[in-house]
Amino acid sequence: MSQAENACRLKLLRADVPADLLPAGCSPTDLQPAVNVKEKIEVNGESRLVQKKKTLYPEWEKCWDTAVADGRILQIVLMFNQTPVVEATMRLEDIISKCKSDTITHIWINTKPNGRILAQTRHLKNARVNLVTSV
Repeated sequence: MSQAENACRLKLLRADVPADLLPAGCSPTDLQPAVNVKEKIEVNGESRLVQKKKTLYPEWEKCWDTAVADGRILQIVLMFNQTPVVEATMRLEDIISKCKSDTITHIWINTKPNGRILAQTRHLKNARVNLVTSV
């Protein structure tokens, strides 16, 4: 689906996860990312995060896009054999604020309980983008 709008292009490059958090026989290169794109909505005066789209399973070092929307949150879970190992939750606007004017920017995303993910990001302003993930 192509449309003219602001988008954020992301590429997950590598995970830096302490050995004591990794399951037996697992190295950081064995972890598979799962991305949940959540929207902030108001329900009875309370803010809640709701996942409206399917979970995305991007490959390491492959680009994917998400449309920029107010209140959008990215939850990145690094998994080994379908089991969550570490996770990170970040507001999309925080990722975009780290972008340098329409160029590729490298950022570290901190994970919980410990570790981080190196990612490449770019804010695509008013460009025709192919939202391959439809998110």
